[in-house]
Amino acid sequence: MSWFMSILNFISVQILNVPAYLIGIVAVIGLIAMKKKPGEVISGGVKAAMGYLILGAGATVVVNSLTPFGDLILKDTGAHGVVPTNEVITAQAASQFGAQSAYIIVLGFIVMLVLARFTPLRYVFLTGHHMVFMSTLLAVVLSVGFGPGQGIWVVLIGSVLMGVIMVVMPAFAQPYMNRVVGSPDGNLAIGHFNTLGYIVAGAAGAAVGKRSKSAEEVNFPQGLSFLRDSMVSTTLLMLVLYMVFAVWGAIVLPHDTLMQIFASSTSGPSADLGAYIMAAFAQALQFGIGVSVILYGVRIILGELVPAFQGIAERVVPGAKPALDVPIVFPFGPNSSLIGFLSSFVGGLFTLVVIAIWLGPAFGLALILPGMVPHFFDGGGAGVFGNATGGRRGAVVGRFLNGILITLLPAFLLTVLGTLGMANSTFGDADFGWFGTVNGLIARLGMPAAPIVMVLFALLLVAAAWIFKVRRVDTGWLPGRARAEWLAAQKEPVRH
Repeated sequence: MSWFMSILNFISVQILNVPAYLIGIVAVIGLIAMKKKPGEVISGGVKAAMGYLILGAGATVVVNSLTPFGDLILKDTGAHGVVPTNEVITAQAASQFGAQSAYIIVLGFIVMLVLARFTPLRYVFLTGHHMVFMSTLLAVVLSVGFGPGQGIWVVLIGSVLMGVIMVVMPAFAQPYMNRVVGSPDGNLAIGHFNTLGYIVAGAAGAAVGKRSKSAEEVNFPQGLSFLRDSMVSTTLLMLVLYMVFAVWGAIVLPHDTLMQIFASSTSGPSADLGAYIMAAFAQALQFGIGVSVILYGVRIILGELVPAFQGIAERVVPGAKPALDVPIVFPFGPNSSLIGFLSSFVGGLFTLVVIAIWLGPAFGLALILPGMVPHFFDGGGAGVFGNATGGRRGAVVGRFLNGILITLLPAFLLTVLGTLGMANSTFGDADFGWFGTVNGLIARLGMPAAPIVMVLFALLLVAAAWIFKVRRVDTGWLPGRARAEWLAAQKEPVRH
């Protein structure tokens, strides 16, 4: 049995835990199914994996540039609390729940493929790092709820729940994704566990933006035409933000504290205010570079993976769609994604105040500080979805609501994480928040009631998504129809 456990551990940790390998393998399987030549199979697999690695490299640059920016804001404002960071909380949970998580991710992937093959929910979730986060979350909340000695039930029920959530959420988001890509039968799905935030943003956009122009249609004066370049405008906006907080920090913070924010650039006897300002300037430029690298990686993935996926759709899982990470939508709304980051952050600050004044004292919820990374990726995605259905007005409302969700839901999630809830971090995306909290509360029913109720809950989700897929997605329904008709009317020539 030990050799079998070693194989499962190798597959989960060394392959499924590396999104680039997973993307490359899927591309190779698809190209083989399409009966491509060996050279084309190798080339397509390598390029697809490289595209994801490029995307990850860009994301790392963005994260590294946002971390000191978040530190700067927190020191400027004096805020204290829990910062949602998926990577941190997963690392903290690994020593105690790593084994259960490894089994859940492997078996959950198999459950997903079975559901994709034998139900209308034909989605293949390919965002490997989010699979790792979700498997860890489920291992934690089920272990805490079921109690000691229930490892087999944690793995079995966790695998079912994970497989279900990976096909259900892309199905519910598909009409909104189709509106983003501009096609009622688009061949892309969203595979990111902030899907509730994107659905809320899209629905809010459709409700409030029926007569609103796109955030991408910014009319710059002739002298500011260079701002139409998304790389330039993104970098300049972050540069302004960095400089504002850097200057304010220089005014209100002690010198030693100020130098610690950019320690690698402001250490040593030559550390002074000039080095501090230029370090902030350099980090703002790094942010723009990271975003540009992300967009380049997305283009490579789209160019290599989507055509190869046709093979899987035709042979392995007929009619399947790849569910990919949220940066896949950024090219469909560069301005929206950037403004979405800012609006989501404002929504997070608003909710932080609400928790501090009301929800914290009333319900004992922890303060959730706005994490720059989830607000950038989740807020950016929400901005694109909100803009697609409701233009500028819908985008602002949608991404603000996303900021509320990814601040409020992690606060409730902390209450079901057991001793891990005392850590200085938690899972930061909306689906982790609602799915983890619901299953954590069900797990408190104990054995044997909790597993039965969880299976019924999973079946209810599948049934709801099944009905939604057949009645909405397959019929070509698109949200934001009123705005689409209004935009079409604006383009019609005026008759005299």
